Amino acid sequence: MILIGFTWIFIAMAVGLITPYVFRGPWAEHGPSSMFAASVGAFLGGSVGAAISAGPHGYTSTSEMPTTLGLTLSVVGGALAFAMYAADVRWQARRPAEREARPHG
Repeated sequence: MILIGFTWIFIAMAVGLITPYVFRGPWAEHGPSSMFAASVGAFLGGSVGAAISAGPHGYTSTSEMPTTLGLTLSVVGGALAFAMYAADVRWQARRPAEREARPHG
C-alpha cells in the first residue's frame, strides 16, 4: 500500500515535468493545478483498485491488496485526470466570448 501511495507522488511529479510541454505560458499558471488533478485521479484509481480487491464487503487487510492492480489503476487514474484537466483548460481558452456573455457563469 505504501508503494501505491508513493506512486501518486511520482505521478504528480511526472505531470509537473510534462506540464510545460502541454500548456503555454508560465509553469505557475497550470503546474500546481495539473499536479493536484493528476494526484487526486491517481488516488481515486488506487482506491477503486482497493475496493475491487476487497470485494463487496470491503473488510480486508490492505496488505492483501494486489499491488499490480493498485499501481495500474493509479497510473490510469492519474493520466485520465490530467487529460480531463488539459481538455478543460483548452475548452475554456477557446470560448472566452461565451463566458463573458453569461452573467453568472
